[in-house]
Amino acid sequence: MDETKVMAGAAVDLHMHTRVSDGRWTPETLVARVAELGIGVMAIADHDALDSVVPGRALAAARGITLVSGVEVTTRWDGRQWHLLVYGADPEHGQLHDLVARQRQRHIDRANEAIARARQRGYELPALDEIIGGRPPLPIYVMNAVIRAGYATSHLTANQFVANTLGVPFYIDVPIQEAVAAAHASHALAIVAHPGRREDPDPMTAERLPRLLAETPIDGLEAYYPTHTPEQVAAYAALAERYDLLCSCGSDSHGPDWPRDPIAYPVDRAAPLLARLGVTTSVR
Repeated sequence: MDETKVMAGAAVDLHMHTRVSDGRWTPETLVARVAELGIGVMAIADHDALDSVVPGRALAAARGITLVSGVEVTTRWDGRQWHLLVYGADPEHGQLHDLVARQRQRHIDRANEAIARARQRGYELPALDEIIGGRPPLPIYVMNAVIRAGYATSHLTANQFVANTLGVPFYIDVPIQEAVAAAHASHALAIVAHPGRREDPDPMTAERLPRLLAETPIDGLEAYYPTHTPEQVAAYAALAERYDLLCSCGSDSHGPDWPRDPIAYPVDRAAPLLARLGVTTSVR
């Protein structure tokens, strides 16, 4: 992207979602809320989708906000899924774009398969059309419909219902090495998202990180995340410094107060990352 300067006191949020994936924000409503909160640099990072980047960038520019290209790629390493935030890729061309497009189509195909199996086996999903809301079907929408129909009580049990009862596994990912390679081929940065969030019982640790780095050259960690404890933030920031990695910060907002609004992080927390993306901090 072209070099952009932002004020030293600007705020930043580099992890937010729209209706293109599992969010409730539209690009319009998200940019408007970001502007209300005084955030000057933002990223839309939808799950395995880049569709909101181009319209979001135009909307942000009209309000004097810098939007960097982002996407949250679902990857696998060391026996579990990891979300990889990729920043700076061309949202319309290149290896990262092509990988994300394949991932998204896999999600759509798997959701359609699960819907067909449910109908064949007599499982009614009366809320499905309302949940999909005219969008391409995705596994998360099917799981929400399964919960609304009373076949499950959580996304975990809904995933189990779809896999075990309908015979359609919803764990869709790519090896983290493949995603990092595609990011770098697209001149983008690959950041491990929420490495220690409380929802994940199997976090990134000081022992695990060097093993990951020995296998693939990630660029950084999302050290600043709402459910990281102060101790975790300090630990991940220290690990980033030890291994010469970048730090990122994001709210993971999916909608108004769902699970939280965007967060106005001080820009200095992500200044080195932003500089690599052509966004530099100017003096007041």
